[in-house]
Amino acid sequence: MNRMRFFCLTVVIGVLFAGCAPAPAPTPTPTPMSPAPTVAAPPSATPSPQDAAWAKVVQEAKREGVLTVYGYLFPGEIGQAVGRVFKGRYGITVETLAVQGRMALEKVKVEQAIKNPVADVVSGGLSVCWDLSILNLVDKVVDQLPELKDRNVFKADVVDFGDQIIYINFSESGIVINSNLVKPEDYPKSWYDLLDPKWKGKKIILSDPRAGASGGWNWFATSIIYKVLDLDYFRRLMRQEPVLIAGAATTELALQVARGEFLMTSTSVDSVSFLIVEGAPLKNLALKEGSWVQGNCQVVIKNAAHPNAARLFANWFMSKEGQETYHRAASQTSIRKDLPDFMPPGTRPEPYKLFVRTTQVQEEAAKLLKAGTVEEIFTPK
Repeated sequence: MNRMRFFCLTVVIGVLFAGCAPAPAPTPTPTPMSPAPTVAAPPSATPSPQDAAWAKVVQEAKREGVLTVYGYLFPGEIGQAVGRVFKGRYGITVETLAVQGRMALEKVKVEQAIKNPVADVVSGGLSVCWDLSILNLVDKVVDQLPELKDRNVFKADVVDFGDQIIYINFSESGIVINSNLVKPEDYPKSWYDLLDPKWKGKKIILSDPRAGASGGWNWFATSIIYKVLDLDYFRRLMRQEPVLIAGAATTELALQVARGEFLMTSTSVDSVSFLIVEGAPLKNLALKEGSWVQGNCQVVIKNAAHPNAARLFANWFMSKEGQETYHRAASQTSIRKDLPDFMPPGTRPEPYKLFVRTTQVQEEAAKLLKAGTVEEIFTPK
């Protein structure tokens, strides 16, 4: 259009000054200009109903301005890092209470019973998420979260139990020993090596499987259901007089091993990696029968005080930024394919067979808990 205007202006000027100027020499007839190309109309700016609904969630979440997360996955600097980045992104404060699964479960049950909800989100092991779901205390939000629309960005299925449970990471678990007190030639190579008389007498510390939501329970339940170990194995193990601690985080058990109070424990590989980097005399061992992978998970609590902030946090945690923030701070491995392994070199054991604990495993093992089998095996004689 500018070229056309310039051409027309030139013609007008030429006509006005024709009388003053000598007759111009004949000029060739100009080639007609091509019509201006048709410009496509911009796409409609109207968001889809799903996008509009999520935009409203974000808006309302910012208005709520705060949320409370229960769970042992956010201790100290890890929780601070998550809260800092999330607040920087959305201006919402994350208040965390680093408690074990059983305590988180009981607190939520009481809060819901008296209609005074405090917890908006609970993060932890599968047991607590499963129990909360069974008790109908979980809000089903998976289909509302944009980050879960494309599941191909994750290394495994991150949704379980009727779209109520979201796996936020998968943690490998096995044996960790005090490398100053246990000689390399004595390192256990099999779970059955723990039955050797030299380990008898309060040298092994374990989280108590009777709690039903602990590292010890995870080991017991998964081993039994996959037939890696049997009930007789655990009866024989109890004759070794291990110390059972109820409600203790796996990191706490590893610290007691690092201090030399015990020689070994069964714990998460990921949870002790930062202790090894800081110089703790610990070593993760792979055992030949294999070990288990536990999915740490997250649920949004029904009737939450801050339901939109809870949804926004659950969605953000599965994003690349959320996963990188948490797993870099925790020195762990993300479940996203587009993020590297944040575990420090030398802290992961050699490859070994893994079996995954799922809600199906939980359901089958819960029958042993209800039947009193777990109590019978793990109550010291």
